[in-house]
Amino acid sequence: MVQLGGSLGEMRGCRFAVVTLVGACSFELPPPLEDGASPPPPGDAPSGADADPLGPWGPATRLSFTQNNDDDPTLTADMLEMVFDRSGDLFVVKRASLADAWGVPARIVQLSSAMGETTPEMSLDGLTIFFASNRLGQVDIFTSIRPSRSSVWGPPVVVPELSSPADDAAGGISQDGLEIQLASIRTGDYQLYASTRTDVTKPWSPPVVITEVSSPFQDESAFLADDLTLYLDADRQGTGDFDIFVAHRPFRGAPFGEPQRVDSIDTTMRDHDPWVSPDGRHMFFMSDRANGVLLLYEAAR
Repeated sequence: MVQLGGSLGEMRGCRFAVVTLVGACSFELPPPLEDGASPPPPGDAPSGADADPLGPWGPATRLSFTQNNDDDPTLTADMLEMVFDRSGDLFVVKRASLADAWGVPARIVQLSSAMGETTPEMSLDGLTIFFASNRLGQVDIFTSIRPSRSSVWGPPVVVPELSSPADDAAGGISQDGLEIQLASIRTGDYQLYASTRTDVTKPWSPPVVITEVSSPFQDESAFLADDLTLYLDADRQGTGDFDIFVAHRPFRGAPFGEPQRVDSIDTTMRDHDPWVSPDGRHMFFMSDRANGVLLLYEAAR
């Protein structure tokens, strides 16, 4: 997440002056054992987040178009359109099919400003977007809509009930658009908050801290996959080494379990801003694993 104001400090080793500013998992049964075969011993089984029925994530691949200071990827459900921030502006990149290469990114002039924009989060249908901007002074949360994927985005408007006098960052929205997670420093370090609404035309409720996933350090970049699985990035050691974590809950409204680090994605560098496809098999994220350069990656399973 890019820093848009001096009050944010150097959370990820960058400032705005050099701005570096889901999916319904189908739980598959394992294949049957061959006659006479024994199940693997417990010690050989993956643990933590990599014990997911879909298995661990494969090697991360750098996206073809990415360049330094790319951040915060968010995609449509068909994974043919991606919005991300590049040096404080919002960009879009498209492809004709999953088998085709990504095109050339283009700045979204309707959403970008002379100030700075970060943390874009699209709805799965690609018709609603939330993002953070300091165009009004503090970093507030804005939203924009468009009637179709081929249309331009409408004028962004601030979402007052999600914004605060402190800096706020946009977060993932549920598939029905009635729940949103966001990050804010309104109580100190970045923490994750949740807000709900009864209808997409109604105001959001006052955001509350998601206490069960909070830590003494910084927790950010929430992405709610399949309404029951929450991905986030966190600096759980207070060293600036952000890792990607995942937490689960049994049903909507229930508390999430303890976040588990996704070890198959983790490096000794910074890995953050996860977006996971509706089938739970593709993750797009940002990492500086390539000599400290902020680039976008994809991993699959």
